[in-house]
Amino acid sequence: MQKNSGRNLNWKKGKESAKLLIEVLHCFTDGDLEKLKNCDILQKDIDTRWEGTDLWVKKTRLRDLVELTQKWGKNLEKEQIRNALHCLKQLNIMEDKRGVTNSKTITGSDKWCFVLKFPSRCKEENRDWLFGKEETQGEWERRKVKQPEVSKLRPIQDPITPLALARDANNRGVNLKEAGELIEARKEFDLALKINPDNAATYYNQALMYEEAGIVDRAMELYQDAAFRGFAAAYCKLGRLYIIEYKDLRKSVEKIGLGLKLVETEKVKHDKIVKAGLLTYLAWAWKEQGCYEEALSNLQQAMKLQSDRGLTYGIMAQVQENLGNGAEVVKAWKNCLEYGKCDEPDEDFYIGKARQRLKQINGCN
Repeated sequence: MQKNSGRNLNWKKGKESAKLLIEVLHCFTDGDLEKLKNCDILQKDIDTRWEGTDLWVKKTRLRDLVELTQKWGKNLEKEQIRNALHCLKQLNIMEDKRGVTNSKTITGSDKWCFVLKFPSRCKEENRDWLFGKEETQGEWERRKVKQPEVSKLRPIQDPITPLALARDANNRGVNLKEAGELIEARKEFDLALKINPDNAATYYNQALMYEEAGIVDRAMELYQDAAFRGFAAAYCKLGRLYIIEYKDLRKSVEKIGLGLKLVETEKVKHDKIVKAGLLTYLAWAWKEQGCYEEALSNLQQAMKLQSDRGLTYGIMAQVQENLGNGAEVVKAWKNCLEYGKCDEPDEDFYIGKARQRLKQINGCN
């Protein structure tokens, strides 16, 4: 986390100001101007846009942001906005892009250029992620909490790093989860995140536990936390759950697209397997929308990366059936049976489907 260059931050007031500022910037960028009256002039002075899930404020001044909040019906002063921005910067939510090397000039400047690093383009999702929802703590509070002293966790003569401590706690959590000790596993995951709030793997492992328990909404939040921190496999889970649980195909395609972009631009562990999974769920989403050619293309790409996944062949069979490719249908269903695993929920469904369809096809011949 970056230092705040000696600035005394008012965190309580900064949080309230940031809530309003982010909501207004969201609506301004998304063109949701019902509450923002007479913004024609401000649209010339404030330049905002989305780049992925990053909200870029390319050009603005503090006085422009003051006027923007006034048009929203509130009234933030310059120092309130400046304090909110510096709080967001300290929490690594906002990245200052003014590019001025003279710190005195930066401190006194009315001109601003910055990027807000969000997990989503959805205003409600970003609000809940940053500020919390009901009893759930948001990133604002989590990132503000100080790291625990290493000496309290391990003997002082052991020069282990906090990151290693977090990794060890996460691994213990995984082992306990696999052993069915879910309460103890949760404690270890909580400890891992207390030591390192940016431990993406721990968010992912926690999400798996909640999903298996049927607490899907909480699992989605944790998968989103993992995805935001660069854990590409979490985008597979998000894409899948948006298809199966929420029936939101547009959102599924959006999340999978972000995952594919991450795999392409970052060095992701097991990137071929992750990319194959992303392409398979993307094909599923396209299939559900009747876009069979697009689905087929994604499935063919997935099979080049991973040729032994039953789910991919099950979806392929349905796509080929809708395209009228009879011979390919039979081949795909047979491969689904050969490679499918009964302990995987999606594959178990397609194994049953494969047996049913092959029986029907053979009965007709």
